[in-house]
Amino acid sequence: MINLIANQLIKELKAKNSKIAFAETITGGGLAKAIIEIPGASDIIDYSVVVYSNESKIEQLKVNKKTLETTGAVSEQTVYEMAIGLRNLSHANINVAISGIAGPSGCSVLKPVGMTCVAIDINGLIKTYSFIIKGNERKEIINNAIEICLKLVIDSIKFD
Repeated sequence: MINLIANQLIKELKAKNSKIAFAETITGGGLAKAIIEIPGASDIIDYSVVVYSNESKIEQLKVNKKTLETTGAVSEQTVYEMAIGLRNLSHANINVAISGIAGPSGCSVLKPVGMTCVAIDINGLIKTYSFIIKGNERKEIINNAIEICLKLVIDSIKFD
């Protein structure tokens, strides 16, 4: 399923002559991998970074340390700042940031396993999303996060 969605995204981006970049945590490079596995990816992918630790979010993407301390790594504010930092590093007009909790640990009552936040920056306009991804194990949650995020990007660029 991920392969079909990635193919569709590549077609949509080529049709719009757009480039995409990713800043990933929960997906650990899976978004970029899903795109890069498909011929023609070099036409649309510009940049990808995995920023798993808070330190890397601060150093690479210039996420505000106070944001991480007050809202945590899995928050709409954090992915918003990740998307801005990514925009400043990439040459893409679509910049996607994702953070989440794949489990089985690292969760809380307010942020359960599967909690995921995404920011999609299209030409400087950023929209953020939060949702709980279902899955019986870590790998399933990660794969579901990749699929959902790719679909969100497709939906976002269709209405851009």
